[in-house]
Amino acid sequence: MHIKALFDVDYNTTRCLRPNTKGLTEFEQLLVCFTWMMLDANYDSLGTMFGGVTRNYIVTIIHRWIDVIGEREDMMSSLLPFLTEDSFEAMKAYTYNELNLDRIVGIADGKDFNVETVRVERVINAAQHSNKTGHSAFRILTWSLPMGTVVERTPAFLGRTSEKAIMNRWRLHGCLNFPLGSLVAHAYHEYVLVSTLMHFWNLSD
Repeated sequence: MHIKALFDVDYNTTRCLRPNTKGLTEFEQLLVCFTWMMLDANYDSLGTMFGGVTRNYIVTIIHRWIDVIGEREDMMSSLLPFLTEDSFEAMKAYTYNELNLDRIVGIADGKDFNVETVRVERVINAAQHSNKTGHSAFRILTWSLPMGTVVERTPAFLGRTSEKAIMNRWRLHGCLNFPLGSLVAHAYHEYVLVSTLMHFWNLSD
Protein backbone atom coordinates (compact mmCIF):
# COMPACT_ATOMS: atom_id res chain seq x y z
CA MET A 1 0.00 0.00 0.00
CA HIS A 2 2.74 2.47 0.97
CA ILE A 3 4.80 1.60 -2.12
CA LYS A 4 1.76 2.21 -4.35
CA ALA A 5 0.95 5.50 -2.62
CA LEU A 6 4.48 6.89 -2.59
CA PHE A 7 5.77 5.81 -5.99
CA ASP A 8 2.62 4.96 -7.96
CA VAL A 9 3.99 1.59 -9.03
CA ASP A 10 2.50 -1.87 -8.86
CA TYR A 11 4.13 -4.38 -6.57
CA ASN A 12 3.88 -7.97 -5.48
CA THR A 13 2.59 -8.35 -1.95
CA THR A 14 4.90 -10.21 0.43
CA ARG A 15 3.81 -13.38 2.11
CA CYS A 16 2.50 -13.16 5.66
CA LEU A 17 5.44 -13.49 8.05
CA ARG A 18 4.34 -15.61 10.97
CA PRO A 19 6.65 -16.58 13.85
CA ASN A 20 9.38 -18.30 11.90
CA THR A 21 9.74 -22.06 12.06
CA LYS A 22 11.23 -22.89 8.67
CA GLY A 23 13.52 -19.90 8.25
CA LEU A 24 13.46 -16.90 5.92
CA THR A 25 13.95 -17.12 2.18
CA GLU A 26 17.27 -16.00 0.75
CA PHE A 27 15.67 -12.78 -0.50
CA GLU A 28 14.32 -12.06 2.99
CA GLN A 29 17.72 -12.83 4.49
CA LEU A 30 19.30 -10.25 2.18
CA LEU A 31 16.67 -7.74 3.29
CA VAL A 32 17.66 -8.46 6.89
CA CYS A 33 21.29 -7.65 6.09
CA PHE A 34 20.51 -4.46 4.17
CA THR A 35 18.15 -3.32 6.94
CA TRP A 36 20.83 -3.99 9.54
CA MET A 37 23.41 -2.01 7.55
CA MET A 38 21.12 0.94 6.82
CA LEU A 39 19.41 1.30 10.20
CA ASP A 40 22.02 -0.13 12.56
CA ALA A 41 19.10 -1.86 14.29
CA ASN A 42 19.76 -4.33 17.09
CA TYR A 43 19.24 -8.03 16.53
CA ASP A 44 16.11 -8.30 18.67
CA SER A 45 14.41 -5.50 16.72
CA LEU A 46 15.34 -7.14 13.41
CA GLY A 47 13.96 -10.44 14.62
CA THR A 48 10.64 -8.77 15.45
CA MET A 49 10.55 -6.94 12.11
CA PHE A 50 11.07 -10.17 10.15
CA GLY A 51 8.44 -12.40 11.64
CA GLY A 52 9.55 -12.97 15.22
CA VAL A 53 12.76 -14.90 14.54
CA THR A 54 15.36 -15.18 17.29
CA ARG A 55 18.39 -12.90 17.63
CA ASN A 56 20.66 -15.94 17.13
CA TYR A 57 19.02 -16.60 13.78
CA ILE A 58 19.52 -12.95 12.78
CA VAL A 59 23.22 -13.22 13.68
CA THR A 60 23.50 -16.39 11.60
CA ILE A 61 21.92 -14.63 8.61
CA ILE A 62 24.25 -11.63 8.86
CA HIS A 63 27.33 -13.81 9.18
CA ARG A 64 26.20 -15.84 6.18
CA TRP A 65 25.59 -12.92 3.81
CA ILE A 66 27.69 -9.95 4.88
CA ASP A 67 30.90 -11.13 3.16
CA VAL A 68 28.99 -11.98 -0.02
CA ILE A 69 27.35 -8.54 -0.09
CA GLY A 70 30.71 -6.89 0.54
CA GLU A 71 32.32 -8.79 -2.32
CA ARG A 72 29.54 -7.90 -4.77
CA GLU A 73 29.48 -4.25 -3.71
CA ASP A 74 33.25 -4.13 -4.07
CA MET A 75 32.91 -5.31 -7.66
CA MET A 76 30.08 -2.90 -8.44
CA SER A 77 31.89 0.14 -7.03
CA SER A 78 35.14 -0.39 -8.96
CA LEU A 79 33.98 0.34 -12.50
CA LEU A 80 36.20 3.33 -13.31
CA PRO A 81 39.05 1.32 -14.96
CA PHE A 82 36.53 -0.08 -17.45
CA LEU A 83 35.00 3.25 -18.51
CA THR A 84 36.06 5.03 -21.70
CA GLU A 85 35.45 8.60 -22.81
CA ASP A 86 32.53 7.29 -24.84
CA SER A 87 31.14 5.68 -21.70
CA PHE A 88 31.26 8.97 -19.81
CA GLU A 89 29.61 10.73 -22.73
CA ALA A 90 26.83 8.16 -22.95
CA MET A 91 26.08 8.34 -19.23
CA LYS A 92 25.98 12.12 -18.86
CA ALA A 93 22.98 13.47 -16.98
CA TYR A 94 20.90 15.70 -19.27
CA THR A 95 20.12 18.03 -16.36
CA TYR A 96 23.83 18.82 -16.07
CA ASN A 97 23.92 19.73 -19.75
CA GLU A 98 20.96 22.06 -19.28
CA LEU A 99 22.84 23.86 -16.50
CA ASN A 100 26.04 24.11 -18.58
CA LEU A 101 27.79 21.64 -16.30
CA ASP A 102 28.50 19.16 -19.07
CA ARG A 103 32.24 19.06 -18.27
CA ILE A 104 31.52 17.50 -14.88
CA VAL A 105 32.00 13.75 -15.23
CA GLY A 106 32.22 12.77 -11.56
CA ILE A 107 31.30 13.77 -8.03
CA ALA A 108 33.63 12.98 -5.15
CA ASP A 109 32.24 12.58 -1.67
CA GLY A 110 33.61 11.53 1.70
CA LYS A 111 31.62 9.12 3.84
CA ASP A 112 32.20 8.25 7.50
CA PHE A 113 30.97 5.07 9.18
CA ASN A 114 30.81 4.89 12.96
CA VAL A 115 32.71 2.04 14.60
CA GLU A 116 33.51 0.88 18.10
CA THR A 117 36.27 2.82 19.83
CA VAL A 118 39.61 1.10 20.47
CA ARG A 119 40.46 1.91 24.09
CA VAL A 120 43.64 -0.11 24.64
CA GLU A 121 45.77 1.83 22.14
CA ARG A 122 45.82 5.63 22.50
CA VAL A 123 47.25 6.34 19.04
CA ILE A 124 44.51 4.37 17.28
CA ASN A 125 41.94 5.84 19.65
CA ALA A 126 42.88 9.38 18.61
CA ALA A 127 43.18 8.49 14.92
CA GLN A 128 39.66 7.03 14.89
CA HIS A 129 37.93 10.30 15.76
CA SER A 130 35.79 11.77 12.97
CA ASN A 131 35.05 15.49 12.86
CA LYS A 132 31.96 14.69 10.79
CA THR A 133 30.23 12.35 13.19
CA GLY A 134 31.95 13.33 16.45
CA HIS A 135 32.57 9.63 17.02
CA SER A 136 35.10 6.93 16.17
CA ALA A 137 34.72 6.13 12.50
CA PHE A 138 36.19 4.85 9.27
CA ARG A 139 36.38 7.30 6.34
CA ILE A 140 36.25 6.51 2.64
CA LEU A 141 36.02 8.58 -0.54
CA THR A 142 33.69 7.63 -3.36
CA TRP A 143 33.43 8.92 -6.92
CA SER A 144 30.09 8.72 -8.67
CA LEU A 145 28.78 9.74 -12.06
CA PRO A 146 26.26 12.61 -12.23
CA MET A 147 23.60 9.97 -12.83
CA GLY A 148 24.41 8.52 -9.38
CA THR A 149 26.39 5.36 -10.16
CA VAL A 150 29.41 4.89 -7.90
CA VAL A 151 32.41 4.02 -10.08
CA GLU A 152 35.36 4.23 -7.66
CA ARG A 153 35.99 4.12 -3.94
CA THR A 154 38.91 3.93 -1.55
CA PRO A 155 39.39 1.41 1.22
CA ALA A 156 38.51 2.56 4.73
CA PHE A 157 40.89 4.89 6.56
CA LEU A 158 40.73 5.92 10.20
CA GLY A 159 38.33 8.82 10.67
CA ARG A 160 40.92 11.47 11.48
CA THR A 161 42.53 11.12 8.04
CA SER A 162 41.72 14.17 5.93
CA GLU A 163 39.86 13.76 2.66
CA LYS A 164 42.68 15.61 0.91
CA ALA A 165 45.22 13.07 2.19
CA ILE A 166 43.05 10.18 1.05
CA MET A 167 42.63 11.80 -2.35
CA ASN A 168 46.38 12.29 -2.79
CA ARG A 169 47.06 8.69 -1.77
CA TRP A 170 44.51 7.35 -4.25
CA ARG A 171 45.83 9.62 -7.00
CA LEU A 172 49.36 8.28 -6.49
CA HIS A 173 47.99 4.77 -6.95
CA GLY A 174 46.85 5.80 -10.44
CA CYS A 175 43.24 4.93 -9.73
CA LEU A 176 41.54 8.15 -10.89
CA ASN A 177 41.40 7.79 -14.65
CA PHE A 178 38.83 10.40 -15.59
CA PRO A 179 38.85 11.91 -19.11
CA LEU A 180 41.52 14.55 -19.62
CA GLY A 181 40.19 18.10 -19.34
CA SER A 182 37.00 17.10 -17.55
CA LEU A 183 35.85 18.26 -14.13
CA VAL A 184 35.26 16.32 -10.93
CA ALA A 185 33.10 18.09 -8.38
CA HIS A 186 33.31 17.69 -4.62
CA ALA A 187 30.16 17.85 -2.53
CA TYR A 188 31.46 20.73 -0.40
CA HIS A 189 34.44 22.13 -2.28
CA GLU A 190 35.51 23.65 -5.57
CA TYR A 191 35.51 21.96 -8.96
CA VAL A 192 38.63 20.09 -9.91
CA LEU A 193 40.23 20.13 -13.34
CA VAL A 194 41.41 16.65 -14.20
CA SER A 195 44.97 16.64 -15.50
CA THR A 196 47.18 13.71 -16.30
CA LEU A 197 48.35 13.44 -12.69
CA MET A 198 45.31 15.01 -11.02
CA HIS A 199 47.43 17.91 -9.75
CA PHE A 200 44.58 20.34 -9.52
CA TRP A 201 42.66 18.77 -6.67
CA ASN A 202 41.80 21.82 -4.56
CA LEU A 203 40.46 20.89 -1.16
CA SER A 204 40.47 23.30 1.73
CA ASP A 205 40.96 21.66 5.10
